[in-house]
Amino acid sequence: MKTILRTLLLLWLFSLGSVWAQTVIQGNVTSQKKETVPGVNVILVDTYDGTTTDLDGNYSFTTYEEGSFVLQFSFIGFVPFSDTVQLPADTLVIDVVLKEEFNELRAVVVSAGAFEASDEKRGVILRPLDIVTTAGASGDLYGALTTLPGATQVGNDDGFYVRGGSDYETMTIIDGIPVQNPFFSTVPDLPSRGRFAPFLFKGTVFSTGGYSAEYGQALSSAIILTTQDMPDASASGINLSPIFASGFHTQAWKNTAIGGGLNYT
Repeated sequence: MKTILRTLLLLWLFSLGSVWAQTVIQGNVTSQKKETVPGVNVILVDTYDGTTTDLDGNYSFTTYEEGSFVLQFSFIGFVPFSDTVQLPADTLVIDVVLKEEFNELRAVVVSAGAFEASDEKRGVILRPLDIVTTAGASGDLYGALTTLPGATQVGNDDGFYVRGGSDYETMTIIDGIPVQNPFFSTVPDLPSRGRFAPFLFKGTVFSTGGYSAEYGQALSSAIILTTQDMPDASASGINLSPIFASGFHTQAWKNTAIGGGLNYT
């Protein structure tokens, strides 16, 4: 019994260590005329982390990424600016001066064709940590999405409804593949839960319109999930709350990895 408790304690301390490895990136954005520039998009390229500058040109966000990343600043009328940062670090202060961009108007030729809308720019992006810290969601992906305007679950039905549409009009896509049954079986008098743990994915894009034709069968909305990349090393962790407990382990080899988890409610 003491051995089991000692093992659980070590796993808990290991998971806490990964939570503490965070970096705060902040700074100020101005123009060459020394004027503040509000609304500048500040993103950590190839991640779901970022923010926009406020009315005073200030920005600040927290990331849990590790390694070398490109921090990108972009705004209409200015030349995009990029800077390479090394993570993690306690706090990174990066002030940027954007140069104005002058565009020459050219003739526009309109022809028939197809286009793909940018789903991430037209939808709501949730990171795994956003989902598990959403009040009332109980760590459930769909429970967190129901806190957004227009989204709801009806009673204990195993369905997700957006703006009065039917449950089949909402499509869940994992790495481009539609999921036919994303919910566990219905239990009387209990809200249905999604079958997938939030930490299996890099992030969740919830789009209720303007998404690409690839998801044309999603009449009400599209829930687009992207799985995590190949892990760099083996890892374990546990999650504890007053209503549920869970644990997981991921074993990584050179060219493959396997993982498993256990949930108790």
